[in-house]
Amino acid sequence: GDCRNYQQTLDTDSATLTTEYGVRVGGVWLTVLVETWLSRADRFLAYQRLQLVSDQDVAVELGVGITPNDTPPRHPFRSLIWPHEDYPRTHGQGFTDPRMTYAWHPGQMVLDGITAAAADGVWAVAACAAGHGPAVGVAQAIRVEGARVVDASDEHHAGGRIEWRLGAGQPRTLEQFIAFSRDDRPAALRAVAAARARAARDRSVAALRAEHVAVWADLWRGEVLLEGDDRLARQARADLFQLYQNAPVDERYPIQIMGLASPGYFGGCFWDTHVYNLP
Repeated sequence: GDCRNYQQTLDTDSATLTTEYGVRVGGVWLTVLVETWLSRADRFLAYQRLQLVSDQDVAVELGVGITPNDTPPRHPFRSLIWPHEDYPRTHGQGFTDPRMTYAWHPGQMVLDGITAAAADGVWAVAACAAGHGPAVGVAQAIRVEGARVVDASDEHHAGGRIEWRLGAGQPRTLEQFIAFSRDDRPAALRAVAAARARAARDRSVAALRAEHVAVWADLWRGEVLLEGDDRLARQARADLFQLYQNAPVDERYPIQIMGLASPGYFGGCFWDTHVYNLP
């Protein structure tokens, strides 16, 4: 449809991204606001709020849930072993050796189970890296008023749809609490993630956000302040923000290549990561 007044605002003090725009769908004009932040106080939690305002009474149907990305079929690092002499022949030549095609990729994630609970508004999935690699659980708990929630999960997707009746000029809000788990017991991944999502939903969003903002305030105590050049100061702050947001809370792990900016390396870490993280 016709989309207008698109605007994204990143508040670096609180690491909160706000997206606003208007869109015409059929004969209905919708004003959309999306607020998103990944908790710095709880490394396993993300929050998103969607607000819709319609210019007339209308029935709206939204899809929610978790669908793994369609990742190209590439090989996990640990399953690729070649004689060292092959490397000079293939490196820098477009990976001409078939065994090295897309060798840099850490491997695609394979869905390993779904938990659906539309009545509770919670969906969870578990996935593991093809071949060798980590297993993770992801869960989504929603909070929405005045809507009918219907489960629509299948073997490839955990989620459902929300059936809303919007009144003209009346804001309606959907909140999503996304939780992650990285448990040593693969069978417990979905249950652990779902429990974290429910626990977050049961708490005050204001309290969750205050904890998140407090951690960022502590990080910004190390900010480099530049006077006399506002443009340079903004750029320096943006660079520091990128480092801060991608630095893992768990200090056992380095910053991933491209961090949160792109799924291109899917969280892969290189031995020379520190070279790319120098300010």
